[in-house]
Amino acid sequence: GALPRADIDARPVDDGSPRRKLGRGMDKSVTRVGLDRRRGISSLAAAIATLCIALVAVASATAVILFRQAEEPARKIAATNAEVFDRVWSVIARNYYDVTFGGVDWEASREQYRPIALAARHPTQLYNDAIWPMIDQINTSHVEAVGPGMNASIGDPAIHFTGRRGEALADYAGGVGDLGGLTVVHDGKHWIVYDVRRDSEAEKLGIAPGRVVASSRVDTLNAAHSPRFRATLVLATKDGEGEKLAYEYTPRPRLFLRTRRIRPSGAYVIRFDVFDKLSVDWALLQLSDIDPAPVILDLRTNRGGNIGQMLRLAAALLPDDAPLGKSIGRVLTVPLRPRNDGEAYPGPVAVLIGPQTASAGELLSYGLKKYRKAPLAGDRTAGAVLTARYWKLPDGGQLSVATGNFTTMDGKRLEGVGLAPTVRAAPTLEAIREGRDLVIEAAEEALLGAPVQDDILMSIAPPLSGR
Repeated sequence: GALPRADIDARPVDDGSPRRKLGRGMDKSVTRVGLDRRRGISSLAAAIATLCIALVAVASATAVILFRQAEEPARKIAATNAEVFDRVWSVIARNYYDVTFGGVDWEASREQYRPIALAARHPTQLYNDAIWPMIDQINTSHVEAVGPGMNASIGDPAIHFTGRRGEALADYAGGVGDLGGLTVVHDGKHWIVYDVRRDSEAEKLGIAPGRVVASSRVDTLNAAHSPRFRATLVLATKDGEGEKLAYEYTPRPRLFLRTRRIRPSGAYVIRFDVFDKLSVDWALLQLSDIDPAPVILDLRTNRGGNIGQMLRLAAALLPDDAPLGKSIGRVLTVPLRPRNDGEAYPGPVAVLIGPQTASAGELLSYGLKKYRKAPLAGDRTAGAVLTARYWKLPDGGQLSVATGNFTTMDGKRLEGVGLAPTVRAAPTLEAIREGRDLVIEAAEEALLGAPVQDDILMSIAPPLSGR
C-alpha cells in the first residue's frame, strides 16, 4: 500500500522539527525579498521611463528653441526683402510717367516677383532675381535700383547690365570703363572697344577701337602693395573662332574729370563728366576766361546729372528764348527753358558726343545743335533722355524713377533714339599711338573750316580737386 514516489515528493512532510520550521521561515523571507526586488525594479523602470520622457521633452523644447533661433534671421531677411521690394514696386507704380508702363502689367509683375524676393537670402540675390528683372520689363532709361554697397565691378553679379546703349564694362569698385586701358561700351547689340588708352597694356597688345568683345573675364591677382588684375578677352573675328588675349594691369578708378586744354589752332577743349554745381561753376568760369575763342565741349563721357545745373550752363551758351523741350509727367508738363540773364557766349562752339553721352548731356547737345548750329562730332549718343527723381530704399539702396517723358518742342523723343552726330568720327589705334584725337580734329575742322591734324595740347587750367 505504499504511495507512489511522485506523490511523496509532491507533498511536503511536516514533522515538526526545528529544521523544517526554519525552512518555512526562510521560504517566506525569500518570497518577501523577491517581491521587494520586483517592486524596486518596477519603480526604477518607472523612474527611468519618467526621466527619459523628461529628457525627450527637454530635447524637443531645445530643438524648437534652436529651430526658432535659426529661423529668426531668415524671417528678418524675408521681412527686409519684402519691405525693399514693396517700396520699389509702389514708388514706380505711383510715379512712373507712363500709366501703362509701356504695356507691362505692373500688378502681375508684383505677383510674379514678390515670392522670389521673399525667398532671397542675400541682397545680391534679391536684386538679381526679383527687382531687376521686374524693372527691366519697362525697358526705359532712368528706372534703376542699386542695392547697398553695390559697386561697379566687372564679373560682380551685383552689377546690372541691361544691354542698353552706352553701358560700360567696369574694372573694379568705383571704376568705370578702364579695363586696363580699354573703354568697352555697349552699342545696343554688342560690347565694343570704344577707346584705348595710349601706352596701356591693351594698346601694347594691339587691341584697336571698334573691335567686338565676345566675352571677358577678370581675375584678381595677389599683389603685395597694390591690386592687380588679369583680363582675359575673346575678340570676335570674321571666321567665328575668336581671338583670345590676356594681360595683367593695375586698375585705375574712374574720376569725374574737369580739364581745359588749348590746341595750336586756338580752340579750347573743355571737358567735364557730370552736371553738378561744382562742375558747372567751373565750366562757367572757363567760358568767362576765354571769351570769345572757339570752344569744343567734350561730353563724350558725360552721362548727365542735375537738370537744373545743365540749364544754368545752357543759359550761358544759348540765345534768349531757346526752349529745349518739355518734360511730360502724369500730372504736370514742365517746360525746360534756360533763363538767360545776359548775353550768350559769343564764340563758336562744337560738341564731342558718343554712346556714353547721356541724359542732360544729350539735352545740351541738342540745344547747341538747334540754336547755335554747333557741329556734333563723334558717334550717336546713348538715347537716355527722361527726367527722373530719386528715392532711398529701406536697405540703404537707391531707386531712380523716370517721372517725365522728354520731348523736343516739335514733339520728338530722344529716348531710345539719341542724337546722331553731324560729323561722324572715331579713334583709330594708329592715331592713338601718334597721340592724336581724331574726334577733336573732326570737330576743329567743322568749327574752323580747315583740316587740323596737330594734336599737341597745352594744359593751362588744371582740374579742380574733388569729383
